[in-house]
Amino acid sequence: MNFRETIDKLIRRNAHIITVGKKKRNLSNSETDLLMSFYNKDKDPVIFFDQFGKITYNNDAFLIVLKNDKNKKEITNVYDMFEINASLDYEDDLLTFNYENGFIKSFRVKFALAKFEKSYFFKMTLTDISDFVKRERAQTRKLNKVTTLLNAIEDMVFVTDHNLFIDYAIGKPLLTKSITSLVKENVYEVFPSTYCNELKDTLSKGGSSFLYNNSDGRNKISLETKISYGENTYTFLVKDASRLVSLSSGINYLNSYDSLTGLFKKEAFDNKIQEIANKSFLPLGIMKIKIMGIREYNEKESFEKGNQLISILSHKIRTLVTGFDITSRVSGDTFGILFPNTSKKFVAGFAKKITSSSVEIFQDLEPYELSIDVSYDIADAKTEDIEKKISETLL
Repeated sequence: MNFRETIDKLIRRNAHIITVGKKKRNLSNSETDLLMSFYNKDKDPVIFFDQFGKITYNNDAFLIVLKNDKNKKEITNVYDMFEINASLDYEDDLLTFNYENGFIKSFRVKFALAKFEKSYFFKMTLTDISDFVKRERAQTRKLNKVTTLLNAIEDMVFVTDHNLFIDYAIGKPLLTKSITSLVKENVYEVFPSTYCNELKDTLSKGGSSFLYNNSDGRNKISLETKISYGENTYTFLVKDASRLVSLSSGINYLNSYDSLTGLFKKEAFDNKIQEIANKSFLPLGIMKIKIMGIREYNEKESFEKGNQLISILSHKIRTLVTGFDITSRVSGDTFGILFPNTSKKFVAGFAKKITSSSVEIFQDLEPYELSIDVSYDIADAKTEDIEKKISETLL
């Protein structure tokens, strides 16, 4: 779905909420003054628009986004954005402006509804992640799909201000249970103090990377953190080096991971099962996730489109698991996950989250009846044969 279709769908879906009917309504002076006090100094571009697309307010940061438009078109309607001299790539909430002069600007897009007296307006916030995107795209001038970039992020990226408060986070959570819980928190509130101290020490020296090693007695973790310095931000790209250290070569690494999803292949997953099938990792959560209806979708649409859905779902799985969970694509349409030292409540909560996410992924694919079937079990101290329980759950 492109950006224009996304806005159209947003307006249609909320038509029953919008109460101004067919009459256009401008913000009052007091409402405009209030928005200016909130957003005019905000570094993130923000606009408010009505159900006709008319922009009722935008902050100064939004005008900076359009400074490379050589036509200098005045943007008074959200649909005017499609008439500037730039192509707009939109995928997985990532919007990229590709100007004819080669200038590229990328944003994470967030929509919300804002109420003023008896009227509602749409709010769109753009979080700038251009510096990170530029670095990742250095070898290829323009990617056909921005999802290719996001799916290449195997681990974690987070952006902070100079006081180390987190403004943005994406990818696989490491040293923390949830990626979404990071935003607006200080790094010292969500990461171990030993990691934060190394991070702060590297920043004080103007360094570009550091390697963090830690062990809790059972698990050894090695994180490589690369740092990019912005005018008002720091961007951190965190890669899990632990699994690379344990493999004998880059070839073994490629043989262990599925190229489409970035998850363990079945053979590598089976090896992990042998390592983890002991009482040190109990209680052990075991989960099977199977995509229902994907074969019919592949036959009537294409395997390429089916692979895109598998890739999107696997990306969602990777954002929900922790750095200690073990994930695999055990067959074409089936995923397996092991949760060491967990609880039944946590695994049940994960099942609920991934089911909810799958509904969003498949909701626009009518008439196909696509869904996921999630089953799970827990191996505990009473389990006599852990490997057998894992096999039975993943059958």
